[in-house]
Amino acid sequence: MPTIYFPMFWFEESVKITPELAQSLKMLLALPVVGMYCSIGALLLGLFIVVYVVALKVVARVQWSMFRSWKG
Repeated sequence: MPTIYFPMFWFEESVKITPELAQSLKMLLALPVVGMYCSIGALLLGLFIVVYVVALKVVARVQWSMFRSWKG
């Protein structure tokens, strides 16, 4: 088997940031948790809307059947 050589480059860098920028970057770490809570809230809101619409339909159907039985 032939010997194969691959060129390899190694870089080492460092940066300094301001405390304000560091605080902003720390807030980004909370983003997954915030996203999870927002998605749970949206799911609960959607579920509430579905239950509300179904309840309205049931009430309307009961009122309509009572009206039809009263009318004749």
